[in-house]
Amino acid sequence: MPYIFTFPWDRLESFRCDSSLQAEHCHEMLLSCQALQKIHVRVFGIKYSPLPTVEIPLPNLVSFSVQLCDQENYDLFFLPLILPALRSLWIYNYDGVAWSHGMYNGLLERSGCSIEHIYLGTIDAETRDVLTLFQRSPSLTSVTFSHNTIITPEILYMIGRGEVGGSLVQLFLKGIHELDPILTMLELRRSVSSSNTGPRGNRLSDSSLKFIETYCTPGEILAHANRIESLRGSGFEISLLKSVEGYFQL
Repeated sequence: MPYIFTFPWDRLESFRCDSSLQAEHCHEMLLSCQALQKIHVRVFGIKYSPLPTVEIPLPNLVSFSVQLCDQENYDLFFLPLILPALRSLWIYNYDGVAWSHGMYNGLLERSGCSIEHIYLGTIDAETRDVLTLFQRSPSLTSVTFSHNTIITPEILYMIGRGEVGGSLVQLFLKGIHELDPILTMLELRRSVSSSNTGPRGNRLSDSSLKFIETYCTPGEILAHANRIESLRGSGFEISLLKSVEGYFQL
């Protein structure tokens, strides 16, 4: 692209392209965009790209949004990227590809970045990879997991006790999830956080985790109404959707 359009690519700070780019051409463009701070791209043809021979450092890139147009391994696309300032990573795919923990771990090791926001709403992660994600990214404040990603009660309890996800502020769980372990997680987080008493005598938690959104059945909501009310009174925002979002709804 830099060879097609006459443009000050080296001074570009924000870029969005909703037309699909071949992965190799996207790499060529990024080599010319060292000032980038925010980018959204749609890429295809990753498996046809040659093995990268040069590194692509983007020292100022804070937000990286990638829509994968093919149902194929995407490790090769991320392989040359070095993103030391990266804080927000959004990955989309409308075929439901699997989360690549190898890609993510490699990106962290090469870049030394501290990811705070990650969106995997259409990327399916194995349970063990969910735990690894939290362990490798202690600075995470906001996470979205897909319908097919299973968050076990054990992981939720670890989040509640602050063993992982200690910096979490927002947790979005797409699809149907059992409510009891989620409420237990919040109750654990409330109990391990130093608390004070509000004007109505309710305990106010200073936990960083303040917002969670998911879907559960109306029967569960009714059965746990008192617990939900108590947690909301302690400052937790609990969004319980009335219908399941479409798998590819962002």
